[in-house]
Amino acid sequence: MAPHRLLITCYHHVGEPAPGAPHQRTWVSLAFLERHLRLLASRGYRFYTVSEALECDGLRACITFDDGFADVADARPVLDAFGAPATFYVVSDEVGRRERPWDGGALTSFADAAELKALAAHGWEIGSHADTHVRLRGQPYEQQLARLARSRDALTALLGRPPASLAFPYASYDAHTLTAARHLGFTTAVRLSGGVNDAGTDRFQLNRVSLCGTRAWERLELLKLWSTHLGLYPLRRKPPLPA
Repeated sequence: MAPHRLLITCYHHVGEPAPGAPHQRTWVSLAFLERHLRLLASRGYRFYTVSEALECDGLRACITFDDGFADVADARPVLDAFGAPATFYVVSDEVGRRERPWDGGALTSFADAAELKALAAHGWEIGSHADTHVRLRGQPYEQQLARLARSRDALTALLGRPPASLAFPYASYDAHTLTAARHLGFTTAVRLSGGVNDAGTDRFQLNRVSLCGTRAWERLELLKLWSTHLGLYPLRRKPPLPA
């Protein structure tokens, strides 16, 4: 196994979804999140935020959450037990919105400014997930630049420093997105392609493995994480764009 590897997981909601709620697979239970962390720790991974991890060597793991849901804060005690800060990718226009319809009509609440500041003070990294949750790929460069700038500026005003890392909504991006991200001062960006990262991975196209923890999928998702660690998942990975 390569001595310098970076494995990044991706989650969305934390807790147990209501019976019959849509998008059940966007949730991870606290118990199952703990199993993921325990597996990684037992294999020798050390936990970092995404921006920290790029400056370190050895077996590194990052725990990331997309969208900015308020329930993600419930994961803090579990992560603290493993010394694992998270990277929280926030849709800036949704900050503080409560009981808002989201992707299919389910009502959800988003972390507010005070909650994000508390997580940042606790060592979490707050990253950008654009201004709204839209597919960036195919939009004109100036439009993508404006969207990412709006998100960067909103999070800078909220937290007192610009976000360093970006997650592409729906993992949708193109060459314009990468150019805009670099122009705006982002230093890392993540996608959803599965697999681990090594020294040759483009820091603006870092691979993540998407996981959930609903009971029906627990064993499969644990197998996916284990297979990612071993370099067996995915069998075919979407190639990165030219750097």
